[in-house]
Amino acid sequence: VCTMNLLEKRKQLHSKLKMASNNVYFNPPANIQLKYPCIIYHLSNTQSLFAENSRYQTQYNFRLTVLDSAADSELVVKLLEIFPTMDIVSQHISDRLYHTYLDYKTF
Repeated sequence: VCTMNLLEKRKQLHSKLKMASNNVYFNPPANIQLKYPCIIYHLSNTQSLFAENSRYQTQYNFRLTVLDSAADSELVVKLLEIFPTMDIVSQHISDRLYHTYLDYKTF
């Protein structure tokens, strides 16, 4: 049974993301000046398993956005090396910054 709660999982994820970049932001408010390239992430959803009418295990799923001026971001490559189960979802460009979206599921 997994006993780590959401806050613990998020802090653990944040620490691992810092291995790829110092510019890591969790749900940054609009007034924060971001430093690029950077990682922005948020909780996207949860999936729970139940047994005997109680929650047995919860998987927390996070959506990451890498903002970088390079289409082939080295930051994305680092993330995929650190998190082998992370998936690239999509990419687009806006205001001369590439936005690469990745999904990470905690187990």
